[in-house]
Amino acid sequence: MLKTDPKKEIENVTIDIQLGDILTVYRNLRENYEFRMRYSEAGEFFIREMEINRLYRQDTKDGESQIRRNNRVIRNLSLTGLYYHLSRYGQSFSRPALFGVGIVLFSTLLWLTQPNPATDFSIRDMTIPQIITIPEMDNKTNIEIALERGLTNFLPSLSFGTELNVGLLDVAFKIVGGAVTFGLIIIALRRKFERKFRH
Repeated sequence: MLKTDPKKEIENVTIDIQLGDILTVYRNLRENYEFRMRYSEAGEFFIREMEINRLYRQDTKDGESQIRRNNRVIRNLSLTGLYYHLSRYGQSFSRPALFGVGIVLFSTLLWLTQPNPATDFSIRDMTIPQIITIPEMDNKTNIEIALERGLTNFLPSLSFGTELNVGLLDVAFKIVGGAVTFGLIIIALRRKFERKFRH
């Protein structure tokens, strides 16, 4: 892959590889494949282009330009890193779907830790979830309310029931869970159909 110092001496001629030059090559290849309606290969070149943006940066040290690898935090927790992990740069449908299922399950389990899931969330009131403490699942009302609240938090189009005491946690789940998940799925669908009907 890329070296730490891209400068190479070949027969007394210095070749200076810039990060922008590499990205331009990938971009031109992607556009060429898209023009020839070979969208699968074009998608792979788009992913590689984005991966270079995520993994590397260009620094100038002592007047020399060098390509360096980003640290683990930037590679995984930057916006580009999260975009990769959550949707493979808008190319995957399964990743956002799995993320959405995880959000619903996490939200449901979180509300199950409350003695009364219909009220606002409180850390002081957290208990061992009912599903663990009561194997026979006597308290089905709490489980139903927690699941309803988890789904309501996830689906942006659903409004909260009047019996639920809506709090900041509900809004956070609705934004992070539902809006992000459906936004990523819409991006993936848009990419697919835009490519299909572009030419």
